[in-house]
Amino acid sequence: MVLGEGDLPVFFAVYENPSDFPGQFVVRQWLWGVPCQVWAVAGTLEEVRGKLPRQLLNIGRMDGDDPAIKEVWCSQRLAHLLRKENVIK
Repeated sequence: MVLGEGDLPVFFAVYENPSDFPGQFVVRQWLWGVPCQVWAVAGTLEEVRGKLPRQLLNIGRMDGDDPAIKEVWCSQRLAHLLRKENVIK
């Protein structure tokens, strides 16, 4: 995958009931495949989605993701590049 200047592979993974936040939905920001920070915590999926940056696309999950990961979000450009490289559908 070829990233342009200024394109960072930033993902936002939405977790349901992770061990460090039982009973909650948590968004963790990932950069270059490494979890960086907890972005948001909420009681419902709808609430936590509302705390995500605007103009992201839900790219679902990938085989091998942590079972607690409900969905993953990224920029439209990054999603396009991932689809072009057949990384996601």
